[in-house]
Amino acid sequence: MGELSEGELLERIFPRLAVLGSPILGPGDDAAVIAAPDGRVVVSTDTQTEGQDFRLVWPNGYRSTGADVGWKAAAQNLSDINAMGAVATSMVVSLTLPPETGADWVEGLADGLVEAIRALGADGCTVAGGDLGRGGSCP
Repeated sequence: MGELSEGELLERIFPRLAVLGSPILGPGDDAAVIAAPDGRVVVSTDTQTEGQDFRLVWPNGYRSTGADVGWKAAAQNLSDINAMGAVATSMVVSLTLPPETGADWVEGLADGLVEAIRALGADGCTVAGGDLGRGGSCP
C-alpha cells in the first residue's frame, strides 16, 4: 500500500466490486448514494479488527488472506442486517491499512466480499464505497 495512492487502490478494487451492481451514485471517495426501497435504513458497522476478529498469522501457521477477511466482514455485517429483519441493499467498506499491505491482499478482500454476498443470498447488495486510511492495524 505504500506505493499506491488511495485513488490508485480504489481504481484497482472498484472494478472487482462492480460485478454486484452499482449504487445510485458512487462509489465515491468516502461516500455514496444508496437505495432505500421502502424509505427505512438499517446500518451495521461491525468492524473487523486484527487480533480481535482475525489474525494475519494464526498459531498453526495459517495466513489469513484478504478474501478470508472480506468474507468474514460481509458475513458478520449481513448477519447483523438480517437479525434486524432487513434486507441488505448496499455495503460500505472502510479500511485502515499499514503501508506494507500488498494491493493483492486488498483485491482479495474485495473478492471475498463478493463471494460472501453471493453465497449468503444477498444478491441485491452492492458495495457503495468507503474510506481507505493509512496506518494502524489491517482492516
